Amino acid sequence: EIRPLLRRQLLVDSDVRLTASSLEDMVVAAESDSPDRVAWAPPLPFENRPDRVWRNWYHNVWRWPGQWASDRGNGVPTGEKAAVDGVATAAVLVRLEAFSKHGLFKSGYFFGNEDRDWFSRVRQGGDQIAMAPVREKILHNVHQSLDGDLYGNFSPARTYYIVRSMVLIFTYNSPLASKPLLRLVETTLTILRVLRVAVRTRNPRVLTAAWAGFVDGLR
Repeated sequence: EIRPLLRRQLLVDSDVRLTASSLEDMVVAAESDSPDRVAWAPPLPFENRPDRVWRNWYHNVWRWPGQWASDRGNGVPTGEKAAVDGVATAAVLVRLEAFSKHGLFKSGYFFGNEDRDWFSRVRQGGDQIAMAPVREKILHNVHQSLDGDLYGNFSPARTYYIVRSMVLIFTYNSPLASKPLLRLVETTLTILRVLRVAVRTRNPRVLTAAWAGFVDGLR
């Protein structure tokens, strides 16, 4: 039965192993949920560490995707379709009408914050996002794009796009920018993380890439 999918769009990264049964579970969750829920995402364990779940959800502005948590607890949403404030779009089922209501992802973003920006508009518009319970684990080969790794080390290319996307939050006047102090703290923490990676890897190109991303985000 493919009829339910005609009303929804599946967004999935190429490094996610999505099974037929897990997709069916996501569709069932969407079909049985309330009308103000517009997106459903499953927990995503690391492919090379299935005991660890990639934090592809967040509950408030202090939490953003990319941190990991143990699937034995430590903040992983549990229960029937647990509500969250947003998810990463590595694997998510979206109600098509939500794009008409809240707009599309902004094309200027790349490799970061396009999903956070969109879900902030979803919440601002009065709709909700949820985690979808699935019977079979969906594995995610996290951080392999642009030479990232499991521990969040940034290559120069990855650093450039991450810093640039954070600046674009203000350039685009995203709802995320409504609390500039929080965004400033977040940006500062990211820059400190970049500095730590540059020192640990002895790669000054990471710092150069961070500066280039900052400048380009302001243009």
